[in-house]
Amino acid sequence: MKKFTDIYEKIKVKVKKYFKYIIAFIIFTIAMLFGKYSYVNKILLNNSVRSLEKEKARYEEEIVETKNRLHQLKNNSGDLERFAREQYLMHKENEEIFIIQDKE
Repeated sequence: MKKFTDIYEKIKVKVKKYFKYIIAFIIFTIAMLFGKYSYVNKILLNNSVRSLEKEKARYEEEIVETKNRLHQLKNNSGDLERFAREQYLMHKENEEIFIIQDKE
């Protein structure tokens, strides 16, 4: 029994000696896990940044395609007429338009 009390006393002395460091480590760990600048929050923000970068790339592609389409429409009147007929259902005088919709 004396052996256990000796071990307990040694542990008690060491814990008292390093108590402030243990408390500081616990507070630091809690701050890193749950604080405003926590590691978990950093991971969530990185995921958000990646998804926004993908969305940005998609919009940049759409801008390039739209600019190419606009250039094509400005330079070719046949394409412009076809675009107006398809998108805005424009027609010439004395011309009828029939819209056929697919059932899906």
